Amino acid sequence: MKTIFNLLIAGMLLALAAGCATPKPTQETRDILVASGFRVVKAATPAQQAHLKTLPPGKIAVVHRDGKIWYVYPDAAQEQIYVGDHSQYQSARQTLQDARLEGWQDEAVNADGGGDSGEWVVWVFD
Repeated sequence: MKTIFNLLIAGMLLALAAGCATPKPTQETRDILVASGFRVVKAATPAQQAHLKTLPPGKIAVVHRDGKIWYVYPDAAQEQIYVGDHSQYQSARQTLQDARLEGWQDEAVNADGGGDSGEWVVWVFD
């Protein structure tokens, strides 16, 4: 009984440690996003570079802007974001799911609570 409990605790600690790692986009992830139609938008201004650091690494953020929904994947190392619409997100998600890429989070997080965030004014994805 004690062994099962110890194994259970060890498994939970491993899951916690894996969840704390900061995933970095791989070239394969970048290629899939671009092949799915995501556009690359460079962080050209200091405001964009600062905002890029606030995005959840390794996850696609759902952004509501001007009545449209965008899916944004940050790449802080390259100082850029990948921006796509719903169909491009679904395409990338399916491709990544099929490839079973390690480290990819299949969840989108809501980056701004669902409203038009003033922080997103610094990015142009239209």
